[in-house]
Amino acid sequence: MTTTRPERIVLRNYLTRLPEGAVRVTRPSRFGNPFRVEVHGLQDAIRLHREWLLTGTEPIQLGRHTYSPVRVRNELHLLRGKHLACTCPAGQPCHADTLIELANR
Repeated sequence: MTTTRPERIVLRNYLTRLPEGAVRVTRPSRFGNPFRVEVHGLQDAIRLHREWLLTGTEPIQLGRHTYSPVRVRNELHLLRGKHLACTCPAGQPCHADTLIELANR
């Protein structure tokens, strides 16, 4: 039996069809990063997301979507062993990298 290491899949857009077994972690999914790159910059948006996931308790409301660090922590097992899909460009850090790491500890 061959196993593959979970990886990040780059989506061209939000309508891109996912490979079987992959999970979409873009905004507005419950696994999306509520810290916007346009506001915080790339590195800080990823750092803030990681800190929020590890220690946060308060949800963040963005428009009609609520992002809860407690819910994500409780549902990380759903991502274990899965490829995660986001629209961040290849070769660039992404919050999906954090989710892959935490889900597969």
